[in-house]
Amino acid sequence: MSNILITGATGSLGQSLVPAFLQRGDNVTILSRDPHKQATLLGKYQQFHAILGDIYVLDSMFGACEGQDIVVHAAANKRIERGDTDTREYHRVNVLGTLNVAEACRLNSVEKALFIGSDKEVAASSVYGLTKAIGSHIWLAEQTPYNITKFSCVRYGNVVESNGSVWHVWQERVRQGLPLLVREPEPTRFFLTMS
Repeated sequence: MSNILITGATGSLGQSLVPAFLQRGDNVTILSRDPHKQATLLGKYQQFHAILGDIYVLDSMFGACEGQDIVVHAAANKRIERGDTDTREYHRVNVLGTLNVAEACRLNSVEKALFIGSDKEVAASSVYGLTKAIGSHIWLAEQTPYNITKFSCVRYGNVVESNGSVWHVWQERVRQGLPLLVREPEPTRFFLTMS
């Protein structure tokens, strides 16, 4: 049994991880900015602790990481089109917030810290992809011989039923009898299911 903190736990990935970790018998704590989404998640699974907070605030991150064995950092602004208009907010959350989570993990000697990256960070062409790429670099730079915390990254791809997935757009276009739109036709696309 581990003490696990999930940042951004009210998003699609977090909502899948919470019940999976609870089923394993872990002690789960979530941190997110939306009290309404937290209440919905608490309505489904009452056996976890919820913290209302922002990863940009180092003090609240430090307190949230205290006593945790594992931190899964899934919090991010991820709407690709919004990154171009809300660049400062994407930088604040995806870059500076990630820096705070990494620092809080290191200062609390968290055993394992996992950053949820994105396939959009490879040869990034959007603000979202760029900020996630910087986040991955920040995270991996924390991995030094002097740190107790093991920092790891995983690149999260196209998840069929996640919030903001192109899958929903394509389903609607098929329903309307319209062709599917893709930005670049050459790449192979890989899709994951939430499970």
